[in-house]
Amino acid sequence: MAFAFALGDSGGAASTVPGTFFKLNFGDKLGIFATGRTETKRQADEKVGGVDCYVVVSVLDATKLKVPKNAAVDVKNLGTSTTTLWIGKNDHLIRKARTTTAGMSVAMKFTDESLKVQLERQKKPVTPENLAALRAEMENSMAQMKNSGFAFTETHENIVVNQKFSPADFAR
Repeated sequence: MAFAFALGDSGGAASTVPGTFFKLNFGDKLGIFATGRTETKRQADEKVGGVDCYVVVSVLDATKLKVPKNAAVDVKNLGTSTTTLWIGKNDHLIRKARTTTAGMSVAMKFTDESLKVQLERQKKPVTPENLAALRAEMENSMAQMKNSGFAFTETHENIVVNQKFSPADFAR
């Protein structure tokens, strides 16, 4: 649940590591590479925060996906998604991840129920005025994204693994 609440504020970036390593249904950047449905390439090595990294890129063209006929969204209108990972050469940790999209032309329909859930997550009252305002905001956002794209970049620094925790670390 904590991951779900963090996703909105982070644009989904907070799901990358948990999604990858806890086999969640969202955020799994490594899974994209493993599906075999993407074109994957290795690029020139780079440094992230002084750490030597391998750089790998995966390009997913939604027009090539096979989806059920009753899918909620026509994924063929989602354009192309490119995921780049910078993986530490010595520790194999994800040091940086970038996802970009291009060519999106999907127009989503926002139901009262889905808008109600969003208002509740924002701790706003579910009123006809708030539903109308959120619908207008979401439709405006979709219009701006249509046939354009976006990029999410996250960098992981000061990574500590196998750290010992005491019960006091979890006390309130």
